[in-house]
Amino acid sequence: MQQTGEKSIIGSHSLDYLFDLISRGERKVGIGGLQQSAKSFLISLLFRKITKSLIVICPTEKDARVFYGDLSFFLGEDQVFLYPPSDVHSTDIFAFQKDAALLRMEILCRLLRKKPAIIVVPLKALMEKVLPVKALMDYLETVSLGDQRERD
Repeated sequence: MQQTGEKSIIGSHSLDYLFDLISRGERKVGIGGLQQSAKSFLISLLFRKITKSLIVICPTEKDARVFYGDLSFFLGEDQVFLYPPSDVHSTDIFAFQKDAALLRMEILCRLLRKKPAIIVVPLKALMEKVLPVKALMDYLETVSLGDQRERD
């Protein structure tokens, strides 16, 4: 069921109409009838057209992984990222999820630097608290090949 004021392109075969609505700043656009990887394909076309970061929210981590795989097929893995949730149900309470934490920071930094990307996020990860933007920016430091740093 559509909400009042929501524009629909259901039954329309024109992607140009969709891109036009989005480029004009339409806040709600209803799209229906897409199944499986057709959703990923449409989002990949949209991403190529508008060249801005997109966030795709999936209900479960499994759905997010499938969506991520489909988008990676259409766009390549350098433009699509899976934002993983923290694993708070680890068997070792002192275990630190280094890979997941590193990936989360990489994605947040990419968003801060306004590098276009598609971020696929399971709902569980979206509901978790993250480091405030100012705190993250205060700790960021660019390191290039050949730079020398003290080991403090």
